Amino acid sequence: MIRIISKLLLTILFTIVLKASLVAQENNNAPIHLKIKRLNDSYIDVYYNKPIVKSKMPMLIFCQGSGYDSNTDGFLGIMSQYQNKALGLAIEKQGVYFGDKGDTLSETYKQNNTVYNRLYDYLRVLQYMKANVTWWNGDVYVIGGSEGGLLAGMLACYYPNVKALALFSFGGGLNFGEAWPISSGLQKKAEGATVAEIEKEVNNVKDSLNFIRKNPTYQKSYSGEDNTYSWWASIVDLRLENALLDLSIPIFLAQGTEDMMAPPVSAQKLHEDFIKKGKTNLYYKEYKGYNHEYKDEKNNSHLVEVVTVAIKWMLDKK
Repeated sequence: MIRIISKLLLTILFTIVLKASLVAQENNNAPIHLKIKRLNDSYIDVYYNKPIVKSKMPMLIFCQGSGYDSNTDGFLGIMSQYQNKALGLAIEKQGVYFGDKGDTLSETYKQNNTVYNRLYDYLRVLQYMKANVTWWNGDVYVIGGSEGGLLAGMLACYYPNVKALALFSFGGGLNFGEAWPISSGLQKKAEGATVAEIEKEVNNVKDSLNFIRKNPTYQKSYSGEDNTYSWWASIVDLRLENALLDLSIPIFLAQGTEDMMAPPVSAQKLHEDFIKKGKTNLYYKEYKGYNHEYKDEKNNSHLVEVVTVAIKWMLDKK
């Protein structure tokens, strides 16, 4: 149960903490909503901050982590303080709607929740924006956490006009097939399990992931009712590092040292491999004592601080 709850906390807290920390947007500054048609005739729900200047602006795109709650309002709220530099844009997952609290899991969400479908949505939105909006100057900045870190990194690698990337609570050096058994062992250890019990748990997780690879159906779930086999199968063997090492754009990598969901060894490996290759475009910031949700040992949340630092860092690279 602790694994399921912890996996969803980042996305839930992102909404709650940001909303609690920011003044609500005035009605005349409510986000603009677009419905963009997919190739299969369904619609992508897109929201972005209303332009307040006449000059063309870059976009800063947010990729949320796992979960079927909407993080859009919180992200656009924090981006409202940067509207002279960039406009925030968020894309709802298929089956999730603006304001959803994560208490209703739809079949539409389960059927379509894979990282590839999400990537296709982001690329389709960028194509639409390029053809139809007048305020965008063509430049893109991308930020994402947890599963959203994987998506943000993929988008930065596959879309040519991304100028900077920020990843948090993800890592990138290990794939999920390597990282999740480590995470499960860390969680079991935190519960007070013996060495033998931890080893058994790690092996069980590896066996489960191997089974999922061979049975990528949306009708069964693992470690959370929304985490379908098809979702796991879409992410389990993706090593983001393979593509990130070919990027020359500035990359901000944030990692909590007490993160049991995205183990620090993954981020540390990515950082070390950039150094080994002689690349200097990765800035690695380790937050001592912070967990996956950037809570410290006293249970105080620093999530807004981390996200704000990452956004400011990217925009200062303009």
